This record gives sequence, C-alpha cells and structure tokens, in this order.
Amino acid sequence: MKTQKKANFYSLNKLLLYTELLDTQYEDCQERLELFRQVKSNPTSMDDEIIQRTIRLTQEQLEDQWVFVEQLNRWKKENPTEDQEKELYRLEQRLQETKEFNEEIMEIMESIKGKTINKILEMDEMELLMKTLSGEIPLPKL
Repeated sequence: MKTQKKANFYSLNKLLLYTELLDTQYEDCQERLELFRQVKSNPTSMDDEIIQRTIRLTQEQLEDQWVFVEQLNRWKKENPTEDQEKELYRLEQRLQETKEFNEEIMEIMESIKGKTINKILEMDEMELLMKTLSGEIPLPKL
C-alpha cells in the first residue's frame, strides 16, 4: 500500500463541490461495475492493459477514500444546518457504496486478469484446449 497522501481540507461552504464530486464518482464507479460484471462471463474480451489500468484507477480511489471520510467528519464538527447534516449523511452512504463498488471491481479484475485475450494468445494450442475443455477458460461469446 502506498504512503498516505497529504490532503487539503475545506470549510463547509465547499459542500456543494464535494457533493458533485462524490456523486459523479459514485455514478462512474457504478457504471464501471455494471460493465465489468458483464465482462466477467467473457474475460477474453479484455486485454491486459485495460485490466491493469482499471486496477490502478480503482486502487487509487480506494487509497484516497480516507480524504473524503475525513472531510465529512470535519464538516460534521462545524455545526452544519439540518439540510447540510442530511447531505453529509447521504454522502457518507454514497462513499460507502462507492467503496463497495470498487472492492467488487477489484475482485472481478483479479478473477479475470489471467483470462484476457493477451493470456489466451500466449498459450500454446494444447494448453488452450485443456483449459477450455476443463471450463477454466470460457468459450468466447459471439
């Protein structure tokens, strides 16, 4: 795990900015998860570069999550209004769901990274035949 980065924290007047940022991150992560759930049954449609890029991006988001958690905790101590409190609670839920989405994406990437088109092309014919017949590598979906 990388060393924790230095973070800048903001006053409660930046809540709207964080709301937009966290909502966008949540929606993007949810879309990626849906895509990768579909890819899970057809890993040969992915190449190693996409897998590695996805792992890197997802790992960075997981490592940076502490910044958002800390920012929300600081804002709770700033005497937010009732509406701001509700928004902080909603953002906490979104942040937790985003973390869960990212963890599932990492699990999917780990499960398919040895079954990409690159790995298939590296195999000799006999190895490919045996892995396909054993069900370890699914037949490509056309």
